[in-house]
Amino acid sequence: MYGCCLLFQLNYLFLHWIKGAPFQNDGDQGKSRPLTHWEQIDSGRHWTRTKKILTIVPTALFFAASYYTSYDRRHFLLNGPFLALALLPKFPFFHKRRFFGINKY
Repeated sequence: MYGCCLLFQLNYLFLHWIKGAPFQNDGDQGKSRPLTHWEQIDSGRHWTRTKKILTIVPTALFFAASYYTSYDRRHFLLNGPFLALALLPKFPFFHKRRFFGINKY
């Protein structure tokens, strides 16, 4: 159960919080500096195969955790907000947008 919460937090941290190029690329010349890693995947195109897989994995893990905890309400209420934290920034509406201006610069 706590593994899901940790995975969702790491997903958010590495894909939606950290900005810049994950690897040094001299041809980039700072273009990727204001973009998160999620916004850089597949040149920013939405609903590509890669992005679909990275969206399905947390969802499947949430359903598997719910099933193996016998749909316990406590686990569901704990994992639900973390799933939202992992999924909401993946929607096209949030492309190049930040929650309440946090992590804007």
